[in-house]
Parts: sequence; C-alpha cells; structure tokens
Amino acid sequence: MRVVLLTCLAIAAALTVIVSPSAGARAPASAYTVTLVARQCDDYSDIMANRARNNIQESLRDLGKDSVYAAGQPVRPAVEDANDPGCRPLNGWTFTFGALFGPQGPDGLTILRDTTTSARTTASTALLDDQGNPTGAQIAGAVTVTMSGENLDLAQRNSLKVQGGTPADTLNHADFGDLYGFGTLRCSNDNLNADNAESVRWPVGFTHVFCYYYTVEQPPEPATIVVRKTIDGPDDNVTFHYDSNVSYTSGGDFDLTPKSGQAGEITFQRGSTRPGDDPWTFTEDPLPGWELASLTCTSSSGESTVGTSGATATVTLAGGDTVTCTYDNRRSLSRPVSLYKQTVGAVGGPFAFTAVKPDGTVDDLGEISTTAELTPVLVGDFADRPLGVYTITETLPSDTPAGVWEIESATCNGQDVTGITTSVTDEGKQATVKFTLGTEALNCLVTNRFTPRGSITVEKITVGGTGVTDFVVDSTGLPRRELLRTVTTTEEGVGVTAEPLEGLPLGQYAIRDLPRPSDLGDWELEQVDCGGRTRAGTATVELTAERPNVKCTFTNRLKKYGGIIVSKRIIDPDGVRSGPVVVQLDCPGRSGLLSVPVGRDQGRFPGPVRIAPDADCDLSEPATGLKSADGTVTTTIQVTRNGTPGDLVEGTRLEGITAGYDDVVEVEVVDTYVARPVRPTPTPSRPTLPPVVAVPPDGGSAQLTGAGLPFTGFPLLVLGSTGLALVAGGVLVVWRRRTRAS
Repeated sequence: MRVVLLTCLAIAAALTVIVSPSAGARAPASAYTVTLVARQCDDYSDIMANRARNNIQESLRDLGKDSVYAAGQPVRPAVEDANDPGCRPLNGWTFTFGALFGPQGPDGLTILRDTTTSARTTASTALLDDQGNPTGAQIAGAVTVTMSGENLDLAQRNSLKVQGGTPADTLNHADFGDLYGFGTLRCSNDNLNADNAESVRWPVGFTHVFCYYYTVEQPPEPATIVVRKTIDGPDDNVTFHYDSNVSYTSGGDFDLTPKSGQAGEITFQRGSTRPGDDPWTFTEDPLPGWELASLTCTSSSGESTVGTSGATATVTLAGGDTVTCTYDNRRSLSRPVSLYKQTVGAVGGPFAFTAVKPDGTVDDLGEISTTAELTPVLVGDFADRPLGVYTITETLPSDTPAGVWEIESATCNGQDVTGITTSVTDEGKQATVKFTLGTEALNCLVTNRFTPRGSITVEKITVGGTGVTDFVVDSTGLPRRELLRTVTTTEEGVGVTAEPLEGLPLGQYAIRDLPRPSDLGDWELEQVDCGGRTRAGTATVELTAERPNVKCTFTNRLKKYGGIIVSKRIIDPDGVRSGPVVVQLDCPGRSGLLSVPVGRDQGRFPGPVRIAPDADCDLSEPATGLKSADGTVTTTIQVTRNGTPGDLVEGTRLEGITAGYDDVVEVEVVDTYVARPVRPTPTPSRPTLPPVVAVPPDGGSAQLTGAGLPFTGFPLLVLGSTGLALVAGGVLVVWRRRTRAS
C-alpha cells in the first residue's frame, strides 16, 4: 500500500534598525597657572599703592600714587608697567605658596602657615594670556607655575595663598643680604591691602593670573613708633583723633579709644629717618570737654630725637629703636552745670532733652544731633542754678529696621551716675537721669549707643530651567527663629530678589536654599555669593556693626531628567488588523498610553516621559488589534539611547527601561501582521468516472471501461471476479490480485 501526503507553508517578516552617531568625548579642563613677577625700585614713591590706603600696609614708608585698579579687576602687566615705570625686573626672587595667612614674621612682614612649594623668578618667561596661551611676547624677572598636587587642590577651593620670600626669610636675605625692603604685593584680583601675603584666585573664565611683588633697593632700617592714650576717670566711651604722617590712611589720621585703667594704643613699624627724610609727626585734635594734661615721649635706645609742642610730637627715628609717646587727658569743667551728649555706634538724632530743676520748674533744652561718634556735643549749661537734684529726661529716636538707640551711660565729673531709668511714653522712648548739684561744678556726659539691626536679602538665579525656591533663615547665635522667603524665577540667568528680611539683631545666620521639586529634573546648588562659607546648600553669614546688611545670591542649575520617547510602527500589508493597537509605559508616579486606531500605521507619544535617574519603567502592549483567527502578529522592541541603538527584543513587554540625566531614550515598538492562508471550499460537479476494469477469469490483461458514469458524491463500489475498486472523491484506488499461472 502507498500513501502520498502533500503540505504547503508560507512565512513573511520585516526588520528595520536605525543607527545614529554616538556623542563625542569631552575635552580635559585647562590647567591653572600663575606668573610670579618681581620688581626692584629706587624709592617707595616709585611704587603704585594697593587699593586700600590703611595701616595693614607693611612698607617702611608710604607708597606713591593711588591705585588705578577697580575692585575685582585682575592684575595686568600692561597696568603695572604703565604705573610703575621706575621699577626694573628682579631675577632670583623667591615666592612661597601656602594655605593659611599667618602672623607677622621676620622683618615685620606677614607670613603663611601650611606652606606647600616655592618658586624663584628667572631672567624671563613666556607672557601668557588669561587662558594660559602664549602671546608670543616675554616677561622679564618672572616665573610661571602650573598648579598641581596640594596647590591645585587649594586653587580649586579658592584657598591658595602666596607670600614674598619664605616664612623664615621674608626678604630673601640668604640670596640678597639686606639689599631689598618690602614695597607691596598684589596678586590676581587680591590687590586691596599692601601686605606680604595675598590670595591667588582665578576669576571666572580665567586659567592664568599674575602676581606682582615690588621691592625697594637700599631701604631704611626698620624701627617702631608707639602712640598711647590715657585719661583720668572711668569714662570708657571717648575716642581721640590724630592727624599724622605716620599713618598710611588716605588722610594720615588714626583714632585711639582708652578704657578705664587701660590705655588706647597703636603701633607703627616705620623706616628710620635718613638725611633728607621728613621726621615722623602726629598731633592730637582737641575734644570738647577734655583737655590735654601731658604729652611725654621716650626712646628705648636713646638714639632717636623727639620733640613735643602742645599736642604735637615730632620723631627723628633711629634704626632699631622704639619710641613711645603717651597722651594723658582729663575732663575740663565749663559752667556750674554743663551737659554734653555723645553717641556710639552711629551718629544722628534728634535727641530731645528737658531738665526739671530742684524748684520743680522745667527747662526745655531743645534737640541735639551728633555728627561724629564719641565726640561730645554741648546740650546746655546751667549758670547760677540752685543746688539740689536735677532730673534730665532724654527722648530717643524711634526704633527703625536699621537699628535702635539706647542710653548706655551717664557720668558727671568722670563718675558713673546710677539709677538711670527708661520708659516708653506718648512722646516716645525716654531715659531719665538724676544728678545732684553741690558746691562743686558738674560736667555731665550722656552717652547713647546705636545697636544696628541688619538685613538679609536673597537673590536666586537659575540655570537650565526656572522654578520656585524657598529660603529659610535661622539665627545660630540668638534665640532661634525661622524666617521664610520665596522666590520664583521666570527666565534663566536672570536674578530675582526677594523682599529683604529687615530689623534682624546682629549675629550669625544660616540661610538654607530649598528649591521646590521639578518634574523636569533635580536642582543642584552651583554657587552662592554672600561672603560667607557654604556647605550643603547653606550659607552662614555674620551681621556686624560694620556689615549689617548682607545680600546672598544663590545660583542653582537644573540637572534635567532623561526622557523616554515611545513610538509605534505597524506593518500590515494584508489589512488583517481590526482594532486599535495599545502601547503602555509605566514609570514610578507617571505612565503613558499610546493607541493607534485602524487605518493608521504609526503613532508616537506627544513628548518624552521624564524620569529620575534612580527610576525605571516597564513597556507593554496590552492590545494588538488582531483576532487570532485572522492571522498572526510579531512584536519587536528597539531601544536607542542617545543615538546608540541597543539589542532588538522580540515580545510585547520590556522591563527596566532607565534614563540618566539628559539622556534621550527612544523606544520603537514594531508590529508585523500576517494573514492566515484561506482553504477554498470545493464546488460540486459531475466529473467523469474512472473506467471499470473487467478482470478476465484467466487473470490476463483487461481494458478500462465504464467511462462516463455519473458521480453522485458517494463512493462507488465496483465488483469483479478477481478484485474490487473504490471510487471516492473522484480518486480511484485499485487493488488487483494476481492469479498463479496453472
């Protein structure tokens, strides 16, 4: 028996891969460099001063012209050459880098602590621009140092310092003997005070800066002048003013404030007086209510010459000597009762005074304002007054956000007046003082102190996006309080300033920067500028009498979340899809759904789905739009990250899709549909039946007969003497039996 079986199978598929170029690598950052320049000058007057004219300056005589630099302007060779034309390059001068400013060391010059490395100027070196690129020119008496190791770490933290010489040898005596004296040092944008150590900072956009050190050839010998101030009596709140050429302030003046039993004192290290030099002089200005009792000067070595005339001292200073001049003052009495007024901490007013005399009558003494701190102003005097108790009432100015006035003390003839009372009336805040007039004349002084209150202003700048930030201000040294400000930025790079927090007591405050969460990314503190230290989004500021108002600018950058973009493509050449295709993206806290209706062959999410770097998403296709009886569908998923495609995945679900900051993740889902083959239904017909085989009795051959018999659709059985034939479905299967020959 033979059985023949025939089978047919058809399969179709399509695959598309998209490839994009990968992102380029980032270039390494440029190195930090500083060019150290040394100059030698004939005289101190040849050297341009630093921006501040003050007594931090460490030269033995005052410098020349005022600085032409603006605040924050970096030191430039062109500016130095134009304003110090009498100075020449100095080869072999040693500089030392370090981390911390230290005390004054050898030669009375500031030194560094925690020093790192040293460098020495050479005959010349290449002149570099702000980015450290050669300009093609040379600069003499200089050396360029590239930051590395600990110096680089300090530079990146804006903590690097540099000094002239070394901590043990500030004027490089080992190399030059006593040939040179200190002139000034200015470095990068630190050109304020003219001392021997400065900060090395690189402004934004700079990788190269300059430091200029100036010396004076054949300087005078160092010596010392000490000016002391003493007073008779317990008054602690009086300041005396002096005019001089020994002070390096712009007017040559200085102040001394003695305390009870303790002299006010200032020390100047200055150069010895050489032939042709002017002597050092200083004069005490008159102070109302005080008179000079004595002025005495002494020379420790006896080699200096000192002269006094009235309130003026003239010193011809010898090298290595110390001259000490002491001014002693006492109160001066005027009329039988004289009332003076002075202020501490600020000037102003008006302060209104009334006096109730022993007989009960009231004198209105009027209003007084001060124009200089610790400078008494006469309120009034009482001649031919009766003996007895006088009650003085002072009405103080009202409190303001800038601060408050309080009465601090009252003295008569140098003795404290007790029993001062304060009150608040309809006229305002008042202080009452009582004193008794006896046979001795009275000289009384009322002192008011202004306690400034400060303010904190916060400004917010956002980069990479806009948003809302809450600022919390905590006081760290005062009873705790929390003050809140909210700032909303609407444009990148443009600062928005909150309403100031005013009327704050002086002290230390911590400002916390709390950006509100953004759906687009995470906020990162990039910079804070308010003169305080920063850590973990907190700025610490100190409100002081000298600096009561502080503004802090916080700059935050938005680190944008990566985005997942889902697209759908449908390949259905036979049109077997009968319903919508649904693709779903499930992420923490958000999800996306894409439905592609019949008649469309593609779809796409309207925008990226943003997710945090620590989140992941799952993609699924809950509906293919196909009835199983109509055909088959093959689903593939292709993930392309920042232009680089990943592996092609087959299936309707993909888990764990992630996106880092700024990542662009494209997910394409492709469905390919194939129709099922349709088996045709047979149509009934009248086929011609196969012939009937007549088998002869002797088993011989026979011809087919019976052609044309009708087919009824049922099997037809034909019998013969030696066999059987079955007609079924138009196919004839014949079995034939062979007969054995006789």
